[in-house]
Amino acid sequence: MPYAILVSALGAIISTAIAMFAMHSWSATKIAPFVGAILGLIVGIAALRLRGLPLRATLEEYRAAGGGESVGRILSLYLKIALNTSIVVSVVELPIFLIDRAAGSYVFVAGLMVIIAYTVYRVWSSNDPRLFNIDLDVFNIAGAAGMFIMSGGLLYVAFRGWHDLMPNTTVPDSDLIKGVFVCNAFGAFTAPVIAVFGLNLSHRLAKLMSTQQR
Repeated sequence: MPYAILVSALGAIISTAIAMFAMHSWSATKIAPFVGAILGLIVGIAALRLRGLPLRATLEEYRAAGGGESVGRILSLYLKIALNTSIVVSVVELPIFLIDRAAGSYVFVAGLMVIIAYTVYRVWSSNDPRLFNIDLDVFNIAGAAGMFIMSGGLLYVAFRGWHDLMPNTTVPDSDLIKGVFVCNAFGAFTAPVIAVFGLNLSHRLAKLMSTQQR
């Protein structure tokens, strides 16, 4: 399917979601798909023109013309680091949870910060040139935003659950242990998105500022 049509469809989906979940407007939901589709089509055509591609060019041809690295491959590489870190953090947290459940919420947040911070450090210290050669097309950006929103929502639900359940001493230790590993795994899915896209955008901004200063 042509790249411009795919971007148009994505625009319709995103605009409809904004109208439904952000604006909470039924009337806006009726026209949002058409507005989003038109804007998406304009963006798709402009992106094709910038790379000198014909209107019938597919997504694969568009990405091949950009010559960038696959976001999925980069994220999967650092996701392994984040998941391994979440396991270590979970093992360290377990004795604290089992001894003092009242401190569960604070320990949970601190553990997430450790997972994210260490993943960002590992991505930054890798000096991997592929990290700064990612082709940030609309699908990669939308996918990253969707993954971040989804994992962030799961983290919020998990945090509220911890906050409500930690004072409850009737929760079995086996369920508590499972919850620690699962919730930290949610944080592990968020960490590489923040690290990869955050450092990539920082690199692009620094490069742009350096160019303008010249």
